[in-house]
Amino acid sequence: MDYFACQDVVLGILPFGTVNSFARTLGIPLDLKGAVEAIVNGKVIDVDLGKVEEVVIANGRHFGVTPLAQSATADDRELTVFVMDTPNRWHTLKLWIVFLLGKATIFPQARFFNVKEVKLEASPPQCVEVDGEITAKTPVNITLVPEALKVMVPGNLRDISLESPRVSPDIK
Repeated sequence: MDYFACQDVVLGILPFGTVNSFARTLGIPLDLKGAVEAIVNGKVIDVDLGKVEEVVIANGRHFGVTPLAQSATADDRELTVFVMDTPNRWHTLKLWIVFLLGKATIFPQARFFNVKEVKLEASPPQCVEVDGEITAKTPVNITLVPEALKVMVPGNLRDISLESPRVSPDIK
């Protein structure tokens, strides 16, 4: 994604990832034929990204196949931070299980914050993993990069953000 972020190019996504979280967030079909159809006959939208140190990351509503925050969109100009405030490992494990079952929002220990920037700190410092790679140690800043990526999505997809659609019809 680093190669396409903040560039005057359009990204077409083929669903060859493990669980395709970003494609799911954008409504891109998970079958190859449907994804190619979106690239050929779809529309261009501008989506927000996050940035951890020098690494650009996708911004979406899924953690794997599990929807993380139903109201989060990839173009709402916010990053959604999910925090599990648990007293011990047993409670953390229990919360992860209900989270993966899609029920984490019923626990008061599971909280969501919408931010433009967040600083992660830990004592002692901890490694920060981004997309499967350790990229830094805490403390680390994560910032929003609004409208950083142009992506092809299905033409019949309703606008991702209901508040203010950001379709770029001038890019073909």
